[in-house]
Amino acid sequence: MNTNRIEGMMVLQMENWKDLFRPHILERGLNYYEIGAVENVQQTEKGFRATVVGSENYEVEIEIKDGRVYDMWCSCPYAEDGNYCKHMAAALYESEETVREIKTGDKTWQEKFLESKQELAEVISKIPEDELRSILIQLAQENESIRTRIMTKYS
Repeated sequence: MNTNRIEGMMVLQMENWKDLFRPHILERGLNYYEIGAVENVQQTEKGFRATVVGSENYEVEIEIKDGRVYDMWCSCPYAEDGNYCKHMAAALYESEETVREIKTGDKTWQEKFLESKQELAEVISKIPEDELRSILIQLAQENESIRTRIMTKYS
């Protein structure tokens, strides 16, 4: 089990999220963002997640509560040691607009997210189990993030 979630972090308003990072880490995160290394940004019920491509692909999750950075997690070794990493910073740079929408309490976004999630669940429930397994295997072979999550949780 990964323990690289930053527990008990300070809750900061989104304008101040950069204060969490050491200057050189923030600069590296900005560089990753500027070269387009942040991919697969997805809104979640609590904030967003992304993949940051560097020497390896790292998964980042950012939790937003009441318009503030509440919790961050990254799969990289630097974050495993309890540090705020460049991958987190890059994901935050990439997602600033999404975070602003969450901060303003955009209920439409939340409603759309829940509707989308429910619609997806309905469609998936109609797929035969053997076909669903086949789809999942194919997705895991094509997407390192999915493969890692499956292997970590079920192996």
